[in-house]
Amino acid sequence: MPEFVKWEWMDTSDLFFDGTGFVCKSKFVQQGNTETINVANITTNVGYIVTRPGEISLDGLCVFLTVAERINIGAYAKMDLRGNYNVVNPEMAMWNLQQGVLLYDAPCDKIEASDTERDNVDAVLTKTSEVTFPALIVDVLKLIKTNVGDGVIDSITNNINNYNVKIKLLYGNE
Repeated sequence: MPEFVKWEWMDTSDLFFDGTGFVCKSKFVQQGNTETINVANITTNVGYIVTRPGEISLDGLCVFLTVAERINIGAYAKMDLRGNYNVVNPEMAMWNLQQGVLLYDAPCDKIEASDTERDNVDAVLTKTSEVTFPALIVDVLKLIKTNVGDGVIDSITNNINNYNVKIKLLYGNE
């Protein structure tokens, strides 16, 4: 698995809208491996679009969040001494999204994001193996115990010639 995961919008942006990514904390990471996930054809930095229209691609969409009770018209890229930003469309900034939404489905159980180590809410099982069993002894509702660990069934292929099933199992990453 990658050591570092970072999301990017379609166009270059400023620090707050670019986000910082997270570090995977696992013995299975490949040191120096960075995975960049590009959200193609979307940008959310309204202030950047207004101040630098020539640097924004015309092929994509601008996504912004509107709130009926509140109109958020902040100054572009203003930061106070405490490090607080006041920007247009902050709810859709990559930095904000990665603090909650984008940490789901991370490839590891422990992550470090914004200098804080935490347990991942919903790690994706990425370790796999295949095993073959006689068809009569497989209980698809239970975990399958192998020398790798307790696996969750991802797929089953039946062989009607020899009454065996080939099962692809998914395991945790720790």
